[in-house]
Amino acid sequence: KANRPQFSASEYSAQKELVRIRNTFSFRFGLLVTESFVRKPWLMPLFPFRLIGLFFSRPALKQIDYKNNSGPETYILFSTSEEGLSSVERTLNRGRVLESQGFKVIHITSSSLGSQILETYTHYTLPDPKNKSAVESISEWNEICLNFLHHVVMTNNVTTLEFDGPYPYRGMLNLLKIHPHIKSVWRRLATKIPANKSHIELFDEMDVVEIL
Repeated sequence: KANRPQFSASEYSAQKELVRIRNTFSFRFGLLVTESFVRKPWLMPLFPFRLIGLFFSRPALKQIDYKNNSGPETYILFSTSEEGLSSVERTLNRGRVLESQGFKVIHITSSSLGSQILETYTHYTLPDPKNKSAVESISEWNEICLNFLHHVVMTNNVTTLEFDGPYPYRGMLNLLKIHPHIKSVWRRLATKIPANKSHIELFDEMDVVEIL
């Protein structure tokens, strides 16, 4: 547990899946068969009784999800490059309100110009996903986004992620899948109508959608 903050997003996700599999009946049944007939054959006579016990037993609950509870409650405010500086300005105003209420705010932006506006605030800048010279592929960018956000979540008491942009990035959505305790908010302009079916389906992946 102490080393979990050092895991990458993919390693952390794999650990969660491994624990889930080990808790399934099929895995425990396979383990019982292997132990009774291969590893410890002297237990073979007890197999019928142990099998009955398996049906009525429940695996010990194991801690799968990790949440950093140290430090102040933290909001991640994610602004995007797709809407110019307006997205950054909206998240900046939102951050001021949250800080006045005692919350810690971490700004993340994919806008290089926006990072200059956020210079005096706690912020991190991701490469602009539209910048072909900085990003080889969208899938690579989403992997960078996922691992970066994962590091922020593992090292801060993050409870909420608020995204301001036309459509959530896949890397961010993947983060929410492996950290389900985080409340997600999507703020989008009413004038920015989703361009295709895949963007419309994103509405179901966010906890709250606010139309501005």
